Amino acid sequence: MPTFRGFSYFVMKVKVPVLILFILLAVPSFVAKDRIDFAYGSSEIYGDASTQIGADAIRINEEFGRSNQIVCMVPRGDTAREKALSDAFKIIPEVTEVLSYTDTVGGSIPEEYVPKAQRELLISEHYTRMVISTSVGVDGEIPFAVATQLRETAQEYYPDAYLIAGEAVNTLDMRDTVTEDDIVVNGIAVGAIFLILLITFKSLSLPAILVFVIESAIWMNLAVPYLTGERLNYIAYLIINTVQLGATVDYAILFTNKYLENRRENSRWHAARITVRETVVSILTSGSILCIAGSMLGALSTNGVISQLGYLVGRGAVLSCCMVLFVLPTCLCLFDGLVQKTSLGLRFEKNY
Repeated sequence: MPTFRGFSYFVMKVKVPVLILFILLAVPSFVAKDRIDFAYGSSEIYGDASTQIGADAIRINEEFGRSNQIVCMVPRGDTAREKALSDAFKIIPEVTEVLSYTDTVGGSIPEEYVPKAQRELLISEHYTRMVISTSVGVDGEIPFAVATQLRETAQEYYPDAYLIAGEAVNTLDMRDTVTEDDIVVNGIAVGAIFLILLITFKSLSLPAILVFVIESAIWMNLAVPYLTGERLNYIAYLIINTVQLGATVDYAILFTNKYLENRRENSRWHAARITVRETVVSILTSGSILCIAGSMLGALSTNGVISQLGYLVGRGAVLSCCMVLFVLPTCLCLFDGLVQKTSLGLRFEKNY
């Protein structure tokens, strides 16, 4: 293996422009990651034309148009109100058809005159079923707006007495649930890593520096789908938020441990240069494994979520390696004094 002496000098030489670039990218990336166009359901797992299921679905939609059905169940017995609700559903532009008892049979015909087998398709002991066909998909702002409008319409005629279900409605519920989980998942992940680093280094500042550097790599990784206009499945977003942090923070731990050892006998910038040379092989070995494995998974998998996750892992490993080898040395040197003041029993002789 090469000594990487020249590489370590190069890292120190470009530390200022790299730090400026890091600052310029970190904040926009943090903002961009929350503006990604997310897919929350399973409709796009095989939505790519490269899979048989995806190709078939695309061809069917092109031939017959997109269709999505939502079922609304309301208490039976008030045919006039059922008819009014059905008419209100039909006013919604995206609704193409409403199949209900009052639409097919009519409220003036007694239920006893309708054959039982046909009647039970739309009426049960307690509920009347309405099948609503829409011309939109099941995931996205327009389907979610339609599902919300259907709910509001049903609420107007049957306050808190209706039931509504369907893939678009379920996906809307999933979105509302997982977006709330995001704060909890990320909070626990970051908090756990911070606590482990706090115990390991007996320092308040080092965990903050290390977590910030790796989190910035995650933000930059997630900013790419926003910049490229890629629709990202929210499950992949949740997973990479924790996996990249857990899988790559050990690079930062390895580098920091070596830096503290070298710093005891060297000045801060010299210690950083030595540490780059000593850790680059270990960091690149682990990072290249994650990068190659993730990228291959992304290229070969026909499952949309797994493919996206593979690319995110591969790209995230590269970004984390770059952050640890180029940004972390400068951060440790710049905050050298703060690290000494906020760390238990950590003092260096050469404070320059």
